[in-house]
Amino acid sequence: LINAGVYIFSPSLVERLRVVRAVSMEREVLPQLASEQQLYSMALEGYWMNVKQPRDFLQGHALYLQYLSRVAADQLTGAACSQLHGGTEVQGSVLVDKSAQIGANCLIGPDVSVGPGCVVEEGVRLARCILLRNVRVAAHSTVLDSILGWESSVGCWTRIEGVTVLGEDVHVGGEIFINGGLVLPHKRIKESISEPQI
Repeated sequence: LINAGVYIFSPSLVERLRVVRAVSMEREVLPQLASEQQLYSMALEGYWMNVKQPRDFLQGHALYLQYLSRVAADQLTGAACSQLHGGTEVQGSVLVDKSAQIGANCLIGPDVSVGPGCVVEEGVRLARCILLRNVRVAAHSTVLDSILGWESSVGCWTRIEGVTVLGEDVHVGGEIFINGGLVLPHKRIKESISEPQI
């Protein structure tokens, strides 16, 4: 068994936890509740994964898409999808929201999710990445192993890779290279980031 760290407490327990010192859930609170027969659990059927870093999230995302390909393949985006324009190819497990627009001559996949309202222009390469709501990726850009936050944009001929995470409303200029950047929300990136940094 694994303790996933998700708890539901009654208000009376919260009152009991109001102490002046730090309290350990695993060593103090949970054993006390168990001794009082006030501890209950729920078994989760299926896969569980600890997600502590963006790389873990991307790995979990890939595993989820693989799962969909086995049990609900019709939910994944195929090459015949009406949102894909001429010359666009889909490889592996890809999930594109019905409201997203994908330009011509793109290569999408494997392990890609494109969220609602996203626009992916002509000649874009996407692999092992997640585009959240209303992301725009301009023509001939490449996004690999990265997460692009809500309302973000990527300029033409830009390359984003190395487990880069763009926060909400981040705008990356054209002809920029980002390798492993963690970009806080509401920023404009006008210079390349060749080494991982915040």
